[in-house]
Amino acid sequence: MRYFYIIILILVNLPLYSQVGVGTEDPQATLDLNGNMKIRTVDEASTLNDSLKFLVRDISSTGDYEVKEVSAENLFNSASIFSAQNDGDWNLLSATVLSSWRAIDLTSADTRIGDSSLLNNGVYTAPQSGIYKIHFEVQMESGISLSVFGGKSLALIKNGSSIWERKYFDAVRASVLVTTIAAIPVTSTSLHTLIELEKDDTVTFAMSSGLLDASVLGDAKVLLQVYKIGQIQSD
Repeated sequence: MRYFYIIILILVNLPLYSQVGVGTEDPQATLDLNGNMKIRTVDEASTLNDSLKFLVRDISSTGDYEVKEVSAENLFNSASIFSAQNDGDWNLLSATVLSSWRAIDLTSADTRIGDSSLLNNGVYTAPQSGIYKIHFEVQMESGISLSVFGGKSLALIKNGSSIWERKYFDAVRASVLVTTIAAIPVTSTSLHTLIELEKDDTVTFAMSSGLLDASVLGDAKVLLQVYKIGQIQSD
């Protein structure tokens, strides 16, 4: 019997540094759970603050399914939101993109919301990989004749090498049979699209090079809005 007590005393005094596995015979952490988990009762937090953390599971090749914490600030600030605007003090840059396009002359100083360093000479750089929603709009202070904008358009150019989306300027026409008898002058046009971007990919906000005319664009208002709305889904 005394030998039994000696064994118990030895075990009690051993440092408790062992790893515990549930559903696995080869635990790789202090607690290694291989299976489902249920928590039946949890107190609800009425507000979010820096003291609250969210638990996530790292399923990357190096993460090895380890549970990690993410702050509320990082979780909800992961979506990128950007807006820039200029009203009557802009034009098109002289350099041509893809032979027939010119970037709008907007820079970090025109930023209204978001990181101003993301916009330079009409080129937006994605801060994160993801799916982005883009709004590109030009508003004229007064109507401009459709003939000035004939065949002209807005464009989004991805990574300086391909046109992702374009939108022609247009006006409402009143016609009898095949003859146009009236056209309401152009007052605004806008382009909306979704685009998949990797981190550091670029989007150039451009217009047809033939519109490089301060008398046409001098009183116009240009608005850019970029929202990250989702993650890129892996195959």
